[in-house]
Amino acid sequence: MARFHLLADWLAWQEQLHPRPIDLGLDRIKSVYQQLKPSAPTLPTITVAGTNGKGSTIAYLNAIYLAQGYRVGAYTSPHILHYNERIQIIDADAAIVTTIGIDHTEWLGDSLDKIAREKAGIFRHVKPAIIADPMAPDSLSQSAVAINSILYRSSIEFSYQKNQENWTWFSKNATQYTDLPSPAFAGEHQYRNASAVIMCVECMQSILSVSVESIRQGIAQAKLQGRFQFFPGEIPVLLDVGHNPQAIQTLLDYLQERLPDVKIHAIFAMMKDKDIATAIHLMSDRISDWYCAPLNNPRAATESLLRTYFAEQNIHAVHGGYDSVVATVEDVKSRAKPGELILVFGSFFLVSEYLAKFA
Repeated sequence: MARFHLLADWLAWQEQLHPRPIDLGLDRIKSVYQQLKPSAPTLPTITVAGTNGKGSTIAYLNAIYLAQGYRVGAYTSPHILHYNERIQIIDADAAIVTTIGIDHTEWLGDSLDKIAREKAGIFRHVKPAIIADPMAPDSLSQSAVAINSILYRSSIEFSYQKNQENWTWFSKNATQYTDLPSPAFAGEHQYRNASAVIMCVECMQSILSVSVESIRQGIAQAKLQGRFQFFPGEIPVLLDVGHNPQAIQTLLDYLQERLPDVKIHAIFAMMKDKDIATAIHLMSDRISDWYCAPLNNPRAATESLLRTYFAEQNIHAVHGGYDSVVATVEDVKSRAKPGELILVFGSFFLVSEYLAKFA
């Protein structure tokens, strides 16, 4: 067996072992689990799926339970900075599906209906199945009903109402939380995510008791790397891992609301299996200059491919020829002027590398 002196070398070797970059299903992880401690006491577990909103939903759950004094572990993939962010979960006491959008079509299907049925795979028999998006395809709730999950749908079994300075959460069984603080993350959709989280916390109260004060604290103080992550300065930097049309539109809305008149230099990279053309189109009117950042990842779009998409949309302020993300950032910083914004977006891998090198 190969031996490695550095963790990074072992991880690089490990990630190349399987012939497919993504292999859906739990067969391999079940095999590993059964060789570890299958008889160990099970811990209360919540799974979260969806096209977008998973990170913030997990961040709210994490913050609420930490505020109550519980120890919390989370599995997220890909990791942002440290590989030990990945702790695989096989089964769960409750499940949340955030949003359904077009992404990973080669694995999940080419329609919202098909993708919803795949995401519903996290639902379990007679366990809470929480749907955060009131506009989710019917196939999502149908899948929950088919396996006799206990269904909780936004705007039906639970909902929220915004007031002038706070908001109220309420459920069909008359439970109500008032005077809730604004969610820690920006955007109207964060009320939906936070609302689904509260529904989940309510479902888990018999297992993990939580006070309303811990809910308020967690909603207000949750933290999430890589999503609207802002670094102030003479030339501020904004990081965003958004990589599909739904997430890119949310990023655009954020920029229009918070930084409507700021000139933007975009450090950009994306996996070649993503909808690159739509991402560029959505952001084209807001970005002054684009910088193609190279990623050491076989799934990443090459600069040549990115330039093809830019040319198709008559975008000419495109810079490239860099040999690393560091070189890209250094060039952007030399060109940007005080008061302008550097935006790093399009890929978890890009944001992760920026944080590792510059944060």
